[in-house]
Parts: sequence; C-alpha cells; structure tokens
Amino acid sequence: VAASVAAASAFADFSGKWAVSVQAPDRTMTSMVTWTQKGDSLTGNFESEVGTAAVAGVVKGDSVSFNFQIDMGGQQIPIRG
Repeated sequence: VAASVAAASAFADFSGKWAVSVQAPDRTMTSMVTWTQKGDSLTGNFESEVGTAAVAGVVKGDSVSFNFQIDMGGQQIPIRG
C-alpha cells in the first residue's frame, strides 16, 4: 500500500477545467480544456469557438504533454502541447 501511495503522489494533478490560449496566425483564441487524470494518463475535452475535440495526454512530474485534432473548415488540424 505504501508503494502505491508514493507512486500516485509522484504526479501533479491536472484534473479540472483549464483556460488556455491558442495562438493562430492572425489572433489568439481563448479556449477551455477539461481534464480527467488517472495516474499519468489524461483524457478530456477541448472547447473553443471553432468546435470541440477529445484530448489525450500524459503527465510527467509537474509537466503535461497532449495532442488532439480539431476540424477547421473541413480540414483536420493537429494540436500538440
């Protein structure tokens, strides 16, 4: 049990709703990401003025990396962070 608790606390908790800024070539868009975290895995939903998308990510220490695709005018645009 002690090893499980120590392993679980090794990750920062990114669960919740986060405001994010997305820099486009002609402007900055404010969007929201809602994360659910289990261990080092993140799943969630990205919401912006251009639409919504499922998001997946990984937590390493106090950092997160993620990726998803959003449809912009019929073209799938990959987003990584």
